[in-house]
Amino acid sequence: MQKLFSHYRSRFGAAPPFVDLPPARNLRLAVTIPAFREENILATLESLRTCRLPEGDVEVLVCVNGGADADAATRALNAAALDQVRRFAAQHSTARRAFHVFAADDLPPKHAGVGLARKLVMDEAAGRFAAGGFDDGIIAGLDADSLVDADYLCAIERAFRRAPAMPAASIHYEHPLDGADFAPEVYAAIVEYELHLRSYVEGLRAADYPWAFHTIGSSFAVRAAVYCREGGMNKRKAAEDFYFLQKLFPLGDYGEILDTRVVPSPRISDRVPFGTGKAVGDRIESGAGISSYDPRTWRHVRHFCRAVRGLHTLETADFVEELRRDDLLDDFLRSVDFYEALEHLRANSGGAAMLRRKIFSWFNNLRALKFVHRLRDEVYPVLPAGQSAAELFELESLEIAHSGPQQNRAIALLLELRRRQSTPPGWTSKC
Repeated sequence: MQKLFSHYRSRFGAAPPFVDLPPARNLRLAVTIPAFREENILATLESLRTCRLPEGDVEVLVCVNGGADADAATRALNAAALDQVRRFAAQHSTARRAFHVFAADDLPPKHAGVGLARKLVMDEAAGRFAAGGFDDGIIAGLDADSLVDADYLCAIERAFRRAPAMPAASIHYEHPLDGADFAPEVYAAIVEYELHLRSYVEGLRAADYPWAFHTIGSSFAVRAAVYCREGGMNKRKAAEDFYFLQKLFPLGDYGEILDTRVVPSPRISDRVPFGTGKAVGDRIESGAGISSYDPRTWRHVRHFCRAVRGLHTLETADFVEELRRDDLLDDFLRSVDFYEALEHLRANSGGAAMLRRKIFSWFNNLRALKFVHRLRDEVYPVLPAGQSAAELFELESLEIAHSGPQQNRAIALLLELRRRQSTPPGWTSKC
């Protein structure tokens, strides 16, 4: 790990260590949290403090961050958060569960944001594994407004121990759907937004897409060695989690941790240009419901996936003919030069199985999303999230296992999708 991290640092510019204290003696898991203008981060830290401890030692690393051009109010909030976490760490750190915090409050405005902050704190974790000579370290991503179940730490360690080939995993999450912490309209909005997220993943699974996983920044974990080998976190100001995780999917054996739970906040936020907080805020401000994709979209994605899975030789004439039977799919593939790329992929494949993997790697999550967006813009307009989910259930002949007589229809659909997507063994990424 030391040699790997040294190479990573020289190539990708990891910052010098922020934390002066040596790593824990048996460090196995580092939970990394970027924090920006946070007023209630102590709830997240307390949630981690009360978790049951796994076999290995745990460190919680918090990066309080801001741009060099941050206004006085932001600087004041960050200074208060930094002080809060320092006091919490001094009071609650132990030899087996340590809390560390550092400030990165003068970041270049061009790059300042959640991506760079997440990179800094994940780099810090990787460096601490390297400094201690720990080759099997795990880095978990969490947000400063999320809570976790009591078995969160144990479940992460257990999942990676049981699956030594697993490079990374998404962790089951559930937003709160009611309570006294937020206004009723916030809970109504988060029902629709999570329904949209889960309907998208369920649509990919119905299409037999190999990498139909959630990409949530507060709900994933990755081996430190894999993190370094794959170039670490990006500096994007939004969707950093999506771009980071989608490059790990083609490694194979990507997993899901379904026997614990992260509880992200449904709060309104302007920290990023899109995402949960922005979607909830827009929904409340506009009064319009959150929309999702027309489920008819997935039959075109399925056509592509099944055609790829039907490739059993390096001869691709029949494969191309099958793709062209779907005019909308064929039009998209032409627009992104797939047929030219296919010749290159075929020439560099040693057999049909390798060619299938290469094609799916080419049709990665970003290209799949672009195809979905093209269909949305040109053929299938968006639908209200509840209607989209209901029509998906109907098209795919899905049933709601349990629904109370007075239960809101959208909530019933969401709870069923949660049940389906949290039932072991989970989704298996096969090409």
